[in-house]
Amino acid sequence: MGRTKEFSEDIEKQAIYNYIEKKQGLQTAGKEFGISQYMMEKILKKYQIPKRTYTEAKQQGRKYPCNDDFFKVQSADMAYVLGFIAADGYISAKENCISIELQQQDKEILNKIAKVTGVTRPIQTQQRNTGKYTATLRNWSAAWKQDLSHYGIINKKTFTLKPPTLLLPEYRIDYIRGYFDGDGSISTFHATNNKGVKYNKHSFEIVGASKQEIDWIRSELINHYHIILNKPSQCIVNVSTIIYKIITTNKDQIQKIYNLFYNTKSSLYLQRKKEKFETILNIPRDSNSSVEE
Repeated sequence: MGRTKEFSEDIEKQAIYNYIEKKQGLQTAGKEFGISQYMMEKILKKYQIPKRTYTEAKQQGRKYPCNDDFFKVQSADMAYVLGFIAADGYISAKENCISIELQQQDKEILNKIAKVTGVTRPIQTQQRNTGKYTATLRNWSAAWKQDLSHYGIINKKTFTLKPPTLLLPEYRIDYIRGYFDGDGSISTFHATNNKGVKYNKHSFEIVGASKQEIDWIRSELINHYHIILNKPSQCIVNVSTIIYKIITTNKDQIQKIYNLFYNTKSSLYLQRKKEKFETILNIPRDSNSSVEE
């Protein structure tokens, strides 16, 4: 069996510099010196330098950086993105990947979120087996994954999501607007009065599989903003899934919600849903005036 190749201390330290300071991988750090990945691991062990874990290596080698500190500082924009991810985001179990997938027509909100969070990875558009096109924003960040977990946003959060009690009260309405843009709707439907006459009725609703989260949102809207919503109702999706819904069909309450949602320091909102509000409430879209106080 041949003798293991040895390298001078100077070369070994240059390879270590590449690994630590230049953040190169095991294969790349010693390549210019003829050092294999196996030998690079032995050199690190020799100098008692811990090898990066898989997730750390993935993080170090990111091609597309972001603002890793985005969720460390509370703001109106931070709260909105937090709410959106709580409703419609996916947190990978094994990797530091956070993603949001929407129908392609809502790509505009992904562009807005990418801009405020500093995400540089391009938004991907693809056609699903159903024939529909989707847009997906993905980001790899160990800091994001850890910070989101502080607000109860973790892998398989759908049924276990907890209210963001750490969020300052002044930002909670932005969180709720983000959650609504992810898992809510504003719509018009036909109703019939007791004389058999049909008329248009309007509905604002938010849904979720975590009753604790839905109860919290309803409580916040009622107690702090005097928005009256029906008690959560259950919708059985299948034998193992129950969805909870809070709703109002009162146009005055819908007007109050509109005023609340779009009179904020944050410019983040889903354009399609805002326009639906404005159609229902007969609010001119080209109006430069602010919403009613």
